[in-house]
Amino acid sequence: MMSMEWFWFRENEKNELTLLRMFGDSPVVRVPDHIAGKKVVAAGAYCFSEKCVYTGKETEVKCAGDGTEEELSHALETKRVCSISGAYPVEIILPDSLVEIGDLAFYQCKCLERLSVGEKLSKIGSDAFMNCRKLQEFIFRNSPKRATALRQILAQRPGETTAYFEEGETTGAIVFPEYTEGYDVIGPAHIFSLNIEGEGFRARQCFENGIFQFEKYDRIFGQACDTEEVLVLCRMAALRILYPVRLSEERKREYLAYLVSHQESFYDFLIENDSLELVGELYHKGILEQKDIELCIQRTVKKHSPEGTRRLLAWKKEWEAAGDEEEYGFEAFS
Repeated sequence: MMSMEWFWFRENEKNELTLLRMFGDSPVVRVPDHIAGKKVVAAGAYCFSEKCVYTGKETEVKCAGDGTEEELSHALETKRVCSISGAYPVEIILPDSLVEIGDLAFYQCKCLERLSVGEKLSKIGSDAFMNCRKLQEFIFRNSPKRATALRQILAQRPGETTAYFEEGETTGAIVFPEYTEGYDVIGPAHIFSLNIEGEGFRARQCFENGIFQFEKYDRIFGQACDTEEVLVLCRMAALRILYPVRLSEERKREYLAYLVSHQESFYDFLIENDSLELVGELYHKGILEQKDIELCIQRTVKKHSPEGTRRLLAWKKEWEAAGDEEEYGFEAFS
């Protein structure tokens, strides 16, 4: 059965559209660049939020999609489609044409895990991602060497957040650790001092004219090792090695040295997050040796992951048959 979609939207004087609400039958949705032949430039306030501020009967609100408004009403009543909002969507892909995300656009999207945006996005409304507790991944469909809306998004995201840059394929990835901030009372005069904990705040300052500065980010890793959890640090290190945008040899060795010291924690993280493909990528880049693969297999057995064990054994057999030769292994950095 083909997917069904409807849209509520509002037009501006330029015949451009602001999406107000979307209806469909899948928790993974792609918002089109054009609706009813007109370009979509904004996701309006409360667009995907649990709370709907529109009824569809307002004079300025229009409807388009796979049928009439009456057919939409019938599809909603019979539960053939539902509102793409609140706890329903898991992944949302916004169009390249989108310039703006409105206030509280994703409010209470409790199951949303991933949001993909184009390079034209330049304005993020207030509290756009409030109570999106599972949202940790943002995909930017442009080069990591160009300006993006990443800094605006991070300003609203104190929790751990991973940003991916894609140009057909992933070309860069950065983990921003969680940070907290609060006020400490100093003395009887009740003077308040802002207290910020976590290197995540410092990582969020590594921008210049909207362009992320990888070199600045790499310099904070040593300090992060004193405060951040091992699993977060392993992810930071692994993603920088896999996607080494402007990564110096010195910083590369620093990241590798950390993974050497925490291999078991690193593998446990990959197993728990079903990311064992990363082992293969590191192996083919010459970062892991066969003995490291053996250790990873041992961890999958200990963590009761028969599927992970099966996959690693199958890959190991393929690699051995191919006769891959590593340039260097973990022990070179211990």
